[in-house]
Amino acid sequence: MTDARTALEIGSALPLKAMLLGISSIIWRRVLVPESMSPYELHGLL
Repeated sequence: MTDARTALEIGSALPLKAMLLGISSIIWRRVLVPESMSPYELHGLL
């Protein structure tokens, strides 16, 4: 897997916003993920 900082430097990082819904206070995180990340790796990240 490519390091997000390296991916950002070469312009191949994608912004992702993840939210936990169904609770009284919405919890969210914004992360940069490499364009080459597989769905399996993204699942592990989340």
